[in-house]
Amino acid sequence: QIESQFKAKYGKKGLVLDFSDAFDQIGKVATELHEAIMKVRMVPIRQVFNRLPSLVRSLAKETGREIDLYLEGEETELDKTVIDEIGEPLLHLIRNSVDHGIEPPEERETNDKDPRGSIMVRAYQESSHIIISVEDDGRGMDEEKIRDNAERQGLLRQDMSRRELLDLIFTPGFSTAE
Repeated sequence: QIESQFKAKYGKKGLVLDFSDAFDQIGKVATELHEAIMKVRMVPIRQVFNRLPSLVRSLAKETGREIDLYLEGEETELDKTVIDEIGEPLLHLIRNSVDHGIEPPEERETNDKDPRGSIMVRAYQESSHIIISVEDDGRGMDEEKIRDNAERQGLLRQDMSRRELLDLIFTPGFSTAE
């Protein structure tokens, strides 16, 4: 902007051209500095993933479930502040997979499933976004239970789609736990 003002006021000659070259150089250095700072702030998501195996072992023992945990994309890099922010929500998703998704071994066998449940946590880059997914092979979401709780909490609308209903599980304070 300063460069444009100089050119408008004094024309494109002499000292103005020297300033123009200096402005270009400052811009390049600023861009390089910004890129270097961003690179330093990037850390692998492994820091968060490393906490998950012991959590799953502990939860499996508490609930009497048998669970295999699979991790994929531990090398995926995120900004350190994002890493700090996603730790607790990711742990919460894992707890929900164990508490609400993975069935006890006897129930899984009754439904012709392997008695060992599995949880897959993936991190990967998709264009300019980092995707983190948590998937389990459990019973899935109990839509009726979600609908009943949503109605009790005044969150249910008549025109609500199935997706909107299921997304209510992400509403702070909403739970289907007894």
